[in-house]
Amino acid sequence: MVNIHCEDQCCISYMTQKLEEENNSNVRTFPDSRPRISEGLAARRALWMAHVADVPAYLVHLSCQEGLDALNDARGRGQTCYGETRPIYLHLSRERFNEEVDPERYVGWPPLREADQMEVMWQALDSNVLQTVATDHVGWNMKQKKASVTVDELLPGMSNLETVLPMLYSEGVREGRLSPHRYVDVSATQPAKLMGMYPQKGTIAVGSDADVTVFDPDKPVTIRQRDMHSKQDWELHEGFEVTGWPTMTISRGDIIVENGKVNAEPGRGKLVKRRTYTS
Repeated sequence: MVNIHCEDQCCISYMTQKLEEENNSNVRTFPDSRPRISEGLAARRALWMAHVADVPAYLVHLSCQEGLDALNDARGRGQTCYGETRPIYLHLSRERFNEEVDPERYVGWPPLREADQMEVMWQALDSNVLQTVATDHVGWNMKQKKASVTVDELLPGMSNLETVLPMLYSEGVREGRLSPHRYVDVSATQPAKLMGMYPQKGTIAVGSDADVTVFDPDKPVTIRQRDMHSKQDWELHEGFEVTGWPTMTISRGDIIVENGKVNAEPGRGKLVKRRTYTS
């Protein structure tokens, strides 16, 4: 199964040149350089190419209705295709680029979208238009993020691994957007199945790896950079208050994290050989 990041470079190049000619190429106009139509165009092209090649497709980082429309149209013609979104598109909107302090924090590809698109993505996740929530965890420091200023040179990406599940639970399950079952499905079961690791991963069963997250659904936490474990020296969701937080992580039967303390020994990781995709 081919994994595809969908943004149309011709569209992006045109919009970037237009911003430069207007002397308006900066972090606050970054979303304008990669508009929603660029995602829709690329998603449709990629899915038609997958159709010609007769391969299943998995679209990563979908952020807006245009990408979802491409998925649904492809399914309507009988294609096997799946969609993923990132936490930033569920919790943040493009208005963040108007903040006075460090708007560079929010730069990612694709960019943050309008506020109404957040609910669009939640609904797509709940209705199985999207199958997974995942993150590219990138630990840039703020000096690196601020090193460039024009829209075509801004550094994309952010640290997200420690907050993805608590925020998905707090904003999803507790707010009635997702059921507890669907929460587990999009974060654990579906990724393991789609990427050829099920049932070794993605389920609690005899013969499967003993990978378990113990989660306190009522634990209130204010997200702070000082409590995180990434090399990133800032926190995207600084000050967010969530209810629900992991208290223990068990990997292959070993307690590797407990109450925020990492107990894992270096080198304990093992390669999980993935199988070829089967429906």
